Amino acid sequence: MEHEMHEHHSMEHEMHEHHEHHNHSLVFELPRVLDAQVDDRAMETFVLAYENLQPAILVPPFTFVGCRNINQEPTLSNITLMVNPEDEGQLIVEMDIEIDLLLGIRDINNVNGTAEATIIVHEAFLVDRPMESKFPFSFAAMVAAQCAGGSFADDGSLAVNLCLLIIVKMVVDVLVRIPIISIEPPRPMNSLINCDRFFDLPTYPDFFCK
Repeated sequence: MEHEMHEHHSMEHEMHEHHEHHNHSLVFELPRVLDAQVDDRAMETFVLAYENLQPAILVPPFTFVGCRNINQEPTLSNITLMVNPEDEGQLIVEMDIEIDLLLGIRDINNVNGTAEATIIVHEAFLVDRPMESKFPFSFAAMVAAQCAGGSFADDGSLAVNLCLLIIVKMVVDVLVRIPIISIEPPRPMNSLINCDRFFDLPTYPDFFCK
């Protein structure tokens, strides 16, 4: 019995020796969010200038069906930064955010169609002032928009009740190194086939030059 236990421990020890660890790492470029501003607002009876009616055979007058944003990432422009005179640890940020909307409409013949509109929302907010660095920060935004109602006037103009969620992020791209540990599986015991060369290969490819 003791002899069998000794053999069992010897096999476990041998299998453990074949669990070789290879340390590698991957490098990713990721945006780091330094600060963020969240703004949700309701814009009542907001007049939209629409274009690009599809299909072109739509016949007015139109009935408004709904709207949503086309892109999740809007265009930012006219960005200005100023140190807050009341707190030097903060920046006053102002920018214009351009949001593209897809409109759902129905014409007099009950034909469904779409149109497009673009609105510009002005944002002004405070962020923590970052320290000076070699690589500058930038701004990015995410937007979600949906119409809670709307109607066409007799002259064809469109007024909607627009619900907006805007998230503006102050970001900087950073390099992140993530270690990878690959574990070699144990080799089969008491094999009659010589697979040493195969088992000596790394589990995953490595760089040729280290």
